[in-house]
Amino acid sequence: QPNPIPNNGVPLPQTLSGTDSVLFSGRAYPGASIVILKNGLVVHEAPVNQDGTFGIPIRNIIPGTYTFSLLAKDKDSIKSSQVTYTIMVESGIVTEVTGIIMPPTITTDKTEVKTGDTIIFSGNAIPKTDVTLSIFARTGITRTAAVNASGTWSFPFSTTNLETGDYNIKARVKVGTELTLYSETV
Repeated sequence: QPNPIPNNGVPLPQTLSGTDSVLFSGRAYPGASIVILKNGLVVHEAPVNQDGTFGIPIRNIIPGTYTFSLLAKDKDSIKSSQVTYTIMVESGIVTEVTGIIMPPTITTDKTEVKTGDTIIFSGNAIPKTDVTLSIFARTGITRTAAVNASGTWSFPFSTTNLETGDYNIKARVKVGTELTLYSETV
């Protein structure tokens, strides 16, 4: 659907509408969308390509310094943690932020489990990588799960050897030599 014409078609003064842009590109997971926030407000949401790549321009920016945050919403509407960039937009230049690697998403099949039962962690991540799960309580436990070609992963975890208590679990992915930020915590 077309965007409505702002200000009834009357050109806005240059102080209200910029002509510069920022281009964000990187990798996420098929079926996801990337949400972009500028100074904390959502300015755009766009789908990720089927191969997990994205390239999203944000246009009509007035020169200045801005904080942009990106998050991925996977095909189940689970949100990744945000990646944040502070960018100085200069007049007449397209500012490019490349090589962005979105953190994985994480969810679980239950929020409470009896000792000895299995809990399943799952989510979405960059296809054909490995997700590292970090399980925190009194000590840290690390497990690895493979991400399939469509970007989904799942890891059944037995609680047999765990003490009763609260645990925080988060995930991240290594792409080449680079680690993503951690996912949200479950």
